[in-house]
Amino acid sequence: EEMTRERPPYILWLHWKNFYVHDALDERPLVVVRDKKVLDPNPAAEARGIQRGMPQRQAANLIQGCVFRSWDREEFVERQTQWLDICSEFTGILEPIDQHIAALDLSGHPRRMETTEKLIRDLIARMRLPLCYGVAHTKWMAQLACMREDPGFAVRDPQGFLASLPVDDLLPVAPEHRARLE
Repeated sequence: EEMTRERPPYILWLHWKNFYVHDALDERPLVVVRDKKVLDPNPAAEARGIQRGMPQRQAANLIQGCVFRSWDREEFVERQTQWLDICSEFTGILEPIDQHIAALDLSGHPRRMETTEKLIRDLIARMRLPLCYGVAHTKWMAQLACMREDPGFAVRDPQGFLASLPVDDLLPVAPEHRARLE
């Protein structure tokens, strides 16, 4: 009787940049804000130091004359549906995290890497937006891989990938426990 070895999960984390500012990729700095924080800066605002997650007040102090637009869920529903429909051509197991972020389970594919590469190419070609992605065996590690622009190390050597990261990146661990570990 041949023993079959179960393959570990294969999670793909997708995060669109410029998802909310796609129509304002010109020279004027523009920022979309949600809950008084920067949700998405256009390239002109990023080039001048504005980052996702930054408080709106801090962003306003960085750039005089920056245009701030409030996020409106309804404005982006169609775009979200469009890109998630593309993803559903590759897997039925997907979890939208936000309108511009999702985690996909590609564990059932026999050629996971090839499927990932094709999906990424299709998404970028059809959506015409910059896309960050990461793969790993767990959702939180795939998110970290995406944040770190990891080319696949997290899925090939999870322990090695994690060993090089600061304690603050242990996302499933409560902040107070991370502080103690530090």
